[in-house]
Amino acid sequence: MRTWKPDQVLDTHTHPFAVQALVVEGEMWLSCEGQTRHLLPGDTFSLARELPHAERYGPQGAVFWAARKHD
Repeated sequence: MRTWKPDQVLDTHTHPFAVQALVVEGEMWLSCEGQTRHLLPGDTFSLARELPHAERYGPQGAVFWAARKHD
């Protein structure tokens, strides 16, 4: 479970693992590969290992459940 503070912004970064996640509270915007998705509770997303992306969280913050796959 990952919990994010209200209006938190994470500039472009990568992770050394792949991620599959489910948003369970709040809202977030996920930007990668030239597109931005607005994600709400019930939405899912996945990111490949080392894929550059940025994250922005809404005024209530956000919570998502994430599964990581280390290669």
